[in-house]
Amino acid sequence: MYQSGDGASAFDIQIDAAEASSRGADPDSPILFPDKDLLFTADFKKSGDDLLLLGHETKAVILGYFKDERRPGLATREGAGLSGATVDALAGPDSPGQYAQATGAAAGLLAIGRVEKASGAVTVLRNGVSIDLRLGDAVTKGDVVQTGSNASLTIKFNDGTVFSLSSNARMVLNDMVYAADASANSALFTLVQGVIGFVAGRIAKTGDLKVDTPVATMAIRGTAIHTEISAFSGETRFSLLTEPDGTVGSFVLLDRTNPSRVIASITDPRVSTLLTPLAGTDPRITQVTKSTDEIRGENDLVRDLFQVFSPEPQRRGSSDPNDVPIIPVNLPEKASPPDPSQFAVTPFARERATSRDIVVPSSPTVPEAIRGRAVEDGPLTRLSALTDAVASSEAIIVLLPANLPPGVRYLAGTRSFSLDPSHPAYQHLGAGEREVVTIAYNLLAEDGTRVPASASWTVTGENDTPVAVGDRIAAVSDAGRTLLAVRSNDRDVDGDAVRVVAWTEPFEGSVFRNSSGELVFDPGNGFRALSVGQTATVSFSYTLSDTNGATDTANVTLQVLGQNDAPVAADDHIAAVDEAGQKLLAVRSNDRDVDGDAVRVVAWTGPFEGSVFRNSSGELVFDPGDDFLALSAGQTATVSFSYTLSDSNGATDTANVTLQVRGTGTFTSPSQSDSEGAVLGFNGQPVSLTVDAPSATTTSTANLGLVIGLGPVLQPQMNIVYLIDISGSTSDTFDGTPVGDLNGDGATNTVLDAEIASLIALTDRVRGLGFSSADVSITVIPFNGAADPANVTDGGAVNAATFSLGQTGDAAIANYLRDLDAGGQTNFADALRAANDRLGSLDQGGESNFLYFLSDGAGQGSIEDEIATLNDLYGATITALGVGENANLSRLDAIDNTGGASVLTSPEQIDISVLGRPLPSGTVTDIDVFVNGREIVEIGPEDLVATRNGFALNASIGELSRLAGDGNVVSATITFLSGETLSAQLNIAGALPRSTDLIL
Repeated sequence: MYQSGDGASAFDIQIDAAEASSRGADPDSPILFPDKDLLFTADFKKSGDDLLLLGHETKAVILGYFKDERRPGLATREGAGLSGATVDALAGPDSPGQYAQATGAAAGLLAIGRVEKASGAVTVLRNGVSIDLRLGDAVTKGDVVQTGSNASLTIKFNDGTVFSLSSNARMVLNDMVYAADASANSALFTLVQGVIGFVAGRIAKTGDLKVDTPVATMAIRGTAIHTEISAFSGETRFSLLTEPDGTVGSFVLLDRTNPSRVIASITDPRVSTLLTPLAGTDPRITQVTKSTDEIRGENDLVRDLFQVFSPEPQRRGSSDPNDVPIIPVNLPEKASPPDPSQFAVTPFARERATSRDIVVPSSPTVPEAIRGRAVEDGPLTRLSALTDAVASSEAIIVLLPANLPPGVRYLAGTRSFSLDPSHPAYQHLGAGEREVVTIAYNLLAEDGTRVPASASWTVTGENDTPVAVGDRIAAVSDAGRTLLAVRSNDRDVDGDAVRVVAWTEPFEGSVFRNSSGELVFDPGNGFRALSVGQTATVSFSYTLSDTNGATDTANVTLQVLGQNDAPVAADDHIAAVDEAGQKLLAVRSNDRDVDGDAVRVVAWTGPFEGSVFRNSSGELVFDPGDDFLALSAGQTATVSFSYTLSDSNGATDTANVTLQVRGTGTFTSPSQSDSEGAVLGFNGQPVSLTVDAPSATTTSTANLGLVIGLGPVLQPQMNIVYLIDISGSTSDTFDGTPVGDLNGDGATNTVLDAEIASLIALTDRVRGLGFSSADVSITVIPFNGAADPANVTDGGAVNAATFSLGQTGDAAIANYLRDLDAGGQTNFADALRAANDRLGSLDQGGESNFLYFLSDGAGQGSIEDEIATLNDLYGATITALGVGENANLSRLDAIDNTGGASVLTSPEQIDISVLGRPLPSGTVTDIDVFVNGREIVEIGPEDLVATRNGFALNASIGELSRLAGDGNVVSATITFLSGETLSAQLNIAGALPRSTDLIL
């Protein structure tokens, strides 16, 4: 917890100014402040050399901020910040004056502006005192003006510049130099937070007007501007305003740390520019189009500003139009009452009153600070409490503070102060360091007026010699080095770092300085003769030096204590250890103890593979277990472990044991497989994928086998019925492509010849589709006036016949058709009835039925019932064909259910598309093999070898992890033409011991 100089406590944030400044590459870099909310809303307060930032919930202190004349800025991590001058103004002096109103006047402080409008709680922070502002009050350079909640303030400056502050706004009037006829006028204002608008006056046109914000500096050449600064981040919104006469100016935004660099130019009054601070880079610039309501509000602001904005002539050459001085609040004045004789009072008269001049008594001036210098440990120095101007006045009384600084005395006889720079309070000063010792007091004039005064010395530090203090160190071990912390009791009053620069050597043993600058005692072998409990004393001296070269010397006495000597455990290397069976390890055979004590193994580590235990005789035993069984003849594996040896006094030593295990035989791994099966959706074919590989490997390669099983494809069962018209009218000439005399009746190119030719061609085309003979039957039903059997013709009665598909069946069908002769009437109903009868025995359920009905179209009989049975019961597809160009299709259309009967003029015209095609077998289009997520691109479908039941593939896969504990994931995926996939996966374990030698 930090206790500030004024008693306030800050618990939340504490920053050391010197340390924070030293972190920056540039000594002028701002101090990084971690709380962006607090930085722009806090009340700043000076407490001695420290800066306090006081918020509603958070308090912070920056230690030593005011220790010297340098004032670093404060910045957030994002880059928004306040300059050192602004922080100085916000904090005010260490001992502010009493609360006062901003009325009255004093010499020396001239007004740079005046309050034109004030509403609500508006104040000015002047010399650390908060003063209420009222209409007409003056403001001066260095003031901090601020508004409270629901408050507003308008200030007009001497050059005509007008600023308007909304509620909760804060602004610093850093500087203003202005004379009406001058060309070197300048002004600098800092906007800390809130919504602030302004119109630039004459300085912007003829001089240098800059307005600083947390993120950028505005350089202005005369225009109206609106800004809004976030109180919780420093994010700033800039807006260019349109003046009442339509004039639009411009301004540029400069880098706060490099004022010569322009980061943005603002010329468009229709958009706002938002600067958001970002860490380590320029602020982010965002252009935001103004809404209608925003433009309307800005126009109202401009009208209010320009009601106040107007050029005013200066009076009597002053930089203040009203020429009224400002009273500094820390200089209270005791004014003498005015002399009544100076006033002439005219009795009341209606005509007019005579004006009178009032003479204001002059104010006492503050004497300049009295300064002197002193050197640490130097002679007494004296400073007069009075300046030369008042030293001769015996009436001046020096009023001392309650307490004087350390080493300071007041000499009443000479009305002076003396400082003893050898006082302990100043011994901490290092060479060249300075500390200002200040006495704040008051001078009491004869008329009772108190005038504050001060006297101060700048004390310059001198280097103080470090103090080396002798050391006596007991119980130093006679074996092993001992770190001697001889500097632990040494000191340097200046706080300088000290180091050992020289030392002498003891009579026995030796001393050296390690890399950390500490002295180390090494007894070597000089004290090995000491028994347990015996001691020997040696001494040496060392020289201590500070960073400025001042030195001091001290003695060190060491008492070396004889101790038990630890045993010495020697490393062992044991070869030819079998991969199976336990091995006794005689590790103690080469160990020794200089004291002759008995030694034993008390602890050991486990090797990476195999295990070690201690048997009942105290010897270590190595058990390889199953960890090395994968070694083949000629292969070896090396493992190691450490063990700890102890003597009877508990002293220990540790050594390493290396074992080389040799393999025997040849390693073989059992095979493993993984399978996945499925049924292809498009054809119902059962398929499978089997992957075969070893379950473990000691090499980086392994054989991989793939078997793809393809089961049978079940084709749909199909019944095809040929209904062929053999009535007498089919002996007429066929009006189409000549076909010859196919039935050998002596008549060429008859309708019956064309029917026979067409069905022979149809049979051949059906077989060409690839259907299996087991899946397709063809039934031929000749018909005339009757069917199955047809009426007797010249060749006798003709019965229907059913044939299988294939070359043998094709020939039988052709021979059957060639034996048909024409004769008799034509009855379509009997033909269709015969087809229904045949399908009744052929269709076992779920089969596809097709009818090809060939006729010249001249048929009789009622066909509706038979057609309904074919359609509804058997779902038959009926293709009706009128044979010959002159065929009558009227009745055939009633039979056909494929879209209407068609004329057949050539045997090749019969449509077979209604039959479809056989379902194809599944086709493997892709093989993807992965090893540990890496695709083996060399393996593809082209590597498959056909087998009786599918395909097989044998390949070698590489880049396997072969060490014990490693695993290899091998997966295979096959893709069928239908897009369906099968996958299988195996894990191949690494089996080779991780300690195997010569693994490349």
